[in-house]
Amino acid sequence: MPKARKKPCRICRRWFHPDARVGDRQRACGKPECQAAWRQKTQADWRKRNPDYRIAWRLDQRAAQTPPPEPLRFRAPLNQLPWEFAKDQFGGQGADFIGVMSTLILRTVKDEIRPYLIDGAGLPSRLLPAPEKTVVVAAGPPDRYLVIDGHKRVAALEQLGRDTVEATVWAMSEAEAVLLSRSLRLSPQESALEQGWLLAEMEHRFGYSLDELARRFDRSPSWVSRRLALVELLPEGIQQQVREGKLAAQVAMKYLVPVARVSADDCTRMAAAFIAHHCDTRQAGQLYTAWRTGTRAVRERILAEPELFLKTQRQAPAARPAAVEQVERELDMAIAILRRTGRRLAEALPEMTGAQQKQAQGQLENARREVNRMAERIGKEQEAKHAEPGTTHRDPGTEFEGRGQTRDRPGDALVAADRAQSAARELQQRAGDPTGGESGTVPRTDPRTFDLVQGESRASP
Repeated sequence: MPKARKKPCRICRRWFHPDARVGDRQRACGKPECQAAWRQKTQADWRKRNPDYRIAWRLDQRAAQTPPPEPLRFRAPLNQLPWEFAKDQFGGQGADFIGVMSTLILRTVKDEIRPYLIDGAGLPSRLLPAPEKTVVVAAGPPDRYLVIDGHKRVAALEQLGRDTVEATVWAMSEAEAVLLSRSLRLSPQESALEQGWLLAEMEHRFGYSLDELARRFDRSPSWVSRRLALVELLPEGIQQQVREGKLAAQVAMKYLVPVARVSADDCTRMAAAFIAHHCDTRQAGQLYTAWRTGTRAVRERILAEPELFLKTQRQAPAARPAAVEQVERELDMAIAILRRTGRRLAEALPEMTGAQQKQAQGQLENARREVNRMAERIGKEQEAKHAEPGTTHRDPGTEFEGRGQTRDRPGDALVAADRAQSAARELQQRAGDPTGGESGTVPRTDPRTFDLVQGESRASP
């Protein structure tokens, strides 16, 4: 058999003739140290392609031992867990798997956190040596520049011992540069307090009015006023609580600022109640509304016992039928629409033609008929409710008469007469009866009508 061609060893890099039984598949020479090193390399590559094999083999070996081995030992903080309890609950192999998985998760998290260590300046360490980051400055006093955007970068460069920084100079005043920087959104979004401080500085130092600030910031005057009040009217202690996140800025602007205009002491007590009872926006609104509408004694009682007030507000109100609420809401909407239409009708009448006025009058008549029909239905329901208690007296004569009428069944005739009267009334209304739907039909309670219907069914004249 011819010898194979020489090839370099992957370990010692010396040329050798591969074994004829292996051929070109041989990668290392015949030296024992090269063979061992190549075997370790191939096994390491295989384990890298199959990372779960080593852990599974180890768990299987531990599960096959007799008697069962002790639970695995882990470093802190995993050594604080009761692994004996985990072994009793999940078995020895289950407890080992949970421990190995927890170790792997902790190792991965530490590897992810290590590149993001925070220094004293509050900046990631990997961002510190970056002098090419843009710093914006504006022209200030002679031979001086004012930093508009990039204060953290300047502080980081000072920590690194740098005495120069590359910056972009804006040839404009400080006030105009601040407004331009904010409009370009070069900095992160400010909080409500930071916006208030900026607005206060622009108002007091540069003399901007409320309307001018609203125009410059592209906001409403009320938006500017609320943030100015947040930093000017609220006590320093409440502002500190807003900065720490104990109080929401929206709650402070909407509810605490109006209280501070009346009494700073009441404002402080209300803020303490909001924090102590973890009030959300709805609960804070309820407490503020009760304080605003109450007398001096009621206000003192609410601030002294806010928990009692909030407890009463948490009681569920009596449930009302959905149909009733819907009817009330739609009636309110109908009244509002009619009032608005009445105001607009006064403006539109001079411009309406005769046909348009006639059409509008017909629509109003239709609306009037619908309203009258609903009113009649409510009236009949009220009459029925007033008549029901009379049947509970159980008068012998009344009960006997009622039984007699049930046997003769004249009630069907009464219903028919009632329907006939309703139909006649509706026809008169549609024909434009000026009496508003009144007819000459004899009332149902007239005894002559009862005799007529019970005795014969002839046509009415």
